[in-house]
Amino acid sequence: MRIGIATIKPMKKHKGQFIGTQFIILVIPLIPIQSHFFIGEYGRSIEIGWYWRQIVKAYMVFISLLGGIAVIGMSAAPGNNNIIENKTLAFGLVVACIAALIYFGFFIGRMNEEEKELRDLYGDAVGMNALPEYLNQKAAKELLRSLSLDFMTKTKSDWGQLVKEGSYTSEQVPMLFALTGYQLKIESSPMMELKHQKLLEEYKEIKKKRLLNNDKA
Repeated sequence: MRIGIATIKPMKKHKGQFIGTQFIILVIPLIPIQSHFFIGEYGRSIEIGWYWRQIVKAYMVFISLLGGIAVIGMSAAPGNNNIIENKTLAFGLVVACIAALIYFGFFIGRMNEEEKELRDLYGDAVGMNALPEYLNQKAAKELLRSLSLDFMTKTKSDWGQLVKEGSYTSEQVPMLFALTGYQLKIESSPMMELKHQKLLEEYKEIKKKRLLNNDKA
């Protein structure tokens, strides 16, 4: 019997980075403690609050698994001790549990191509491909503070002012895209959303030109 704390991972894995959630374990995950976004192969991570999709997924996978085992046990007991005597019903319940196990185990948390592309953009910009939607408010604020300080140190400029005035360079676009994205997680505004979308299009165009130049070289 396993008792203690364990991290269930990975979810949303992309290029070696992923989400994992710590649970208090008593054979099965009981109580979620904290979700982390893991960066790279050396176990570096940041706390991101509770990532509910992984928590629900963990519960439903174990419920489906235990439910299927329970149904088999209740319908296959020796003698007249069967709780579920109808074999057709038992078979249907087992199939339902297997279907739920497959659905929650393999389909919940899958990424489409748009999500992967966005993660690549964030990863190239700041070295961490966590989308703003993965973070809670506290994590987004801490990350934004760190990135803002890094930007200020490197450029001697206030990123918010650059975005407001549109006075940034093409080299600054990737970082400004990430900064505005995390800012929107903290406080959404129509103006910031427009600026973020503009930076996104500029960023994509810059990457496209880089790829063309690499192909020519």
